Amino acid sequence: MRYYASAICDCVANMFLFTFICQGYDNCQTWLKMYARLCEKFATLYEEFRYVYDNLSPHKKSRFNQISSSIPKDGITENALFYLSKYLNDHHRRKCIVLIDEYDHPLDVAYRYQYYEQACSFFTFLFGELLKVSIFFRFP
Repeated sequence: MRYYASAICDCVANMFLFTFICQGYDNCQTWLKMYARLCEKFATLYEEFRYVYDNLSPHKKSRFNQISSSIPKDGITENALFYLSKYLNDHHRRKCIVLIDEYDHPLDVAYRYQYYEQACSFFTFLFGELLKVSIFFRFP
């Protein structure tokens, strides 16, 4: 049993996975507050994978910097997970595993505070772009 657990840990560590946890939005009473919180989470996530930065082209570095600055930017923020999965795939030359936990929590909060349509549109695009172009990641 010990060998099996060790083999799993080695395998997971070598797949370069990242998690994106959609929690901590309970006090976001407006879409702008939730969007700002999402930008902060993306920035934190990008900082965790700063090591891919040196291998990026100037254009990709600019995009990376925009997301890691946590300043919202239309057309960039919505693709943050897609871009990061591509950067990781390019860096490691392997598909990464994307784990998304509690994806419905922000939508529950948005529904409660009556900005569900805006949040639903954003998350549909965010996850849709990531999931429909699955060449950069794999399902666990």
